Amino acid sequence: MNMKLLLIVALACATAADVLKSSKTTSGSYEGGDTSGCGTPHLIKGVTQYRAITSNNKLRTYGIHLPSNYSETHQYPLIIGFHGSSSIGLFFEADTRLDEAQYTADKIMVYPDGINGSWAGANYSTATVPQDLQFVWDMLADIRSHFCIDSSRIYATGLSNGGGFVGTLACNDTVGGEFAAFAPASGAFYTDAHGPNDGCTPARAVTPMLEFHGGADESVYYAGGQGEGGYEPPISDW
Repeated sequence: MNMKLLLIVALACATAADVLKSSKTTSGSYEGGDTSGCGTPHLIKGVTQYRAITSNNKLRTYGIHLPSNYSETHQYPLIIGFHGSSSIGLFFEADTRLDEAQYTADKIMVYPDGINGSWAGANYSTATVPQDLQFVWDMLADIRSHFCIDSSRIYATGLSNGGGFVGTLACNDTVGGEFAAFAPASGAFYTDAHGPNDGCTPARAVTPMLEFHGGADESVYYAGGQGEGGYEPPISDW
């Protein structure tokens, strides 16, 4: 994916929080959410800071970028960006430029790191699906306890392997219920390649989803077929 397309995706993903405000009323049991992080001041604003947590007895890491005008008394929308394979959150952050004020001036950005550079679902993945789902659950708990989050406006985006994991999140009726909407780009949907037989059980009957995919994608084929990490569904069917 070239830089121009990445910037288009970044803008769409960042503005999805505003375009899909109607989903706020259907965000499930997490509307209102844990606000224990509100009231805690933060000196580091406008620059990504890094945090580490323990999940499934493993040390997991993520970066979090607060708006330069962050206030501990204001609840912010949260966008989580999942990097592609053989990568880390920092590279996804640098490529998409989602931290720029023109995209996310009033939002908090989060960039988690997959184990050994990938997310669950592919045949090359180190983590299992339950392990990465638990990590997202634990990460959100950590974020809520330290930062002021609007839990009814949490969104997920991702690229390639990370986009496929966004689809995995959307198909999970527990962790997926944390999110108001999903916006994968060039998603490699390894865990949802065979329709209903894959056990996709979203938290809501109508799940807001915006997927970008180039018809000439040479890595994750639009027409589907064997991909780098397993079989991928035709995007038109998915």
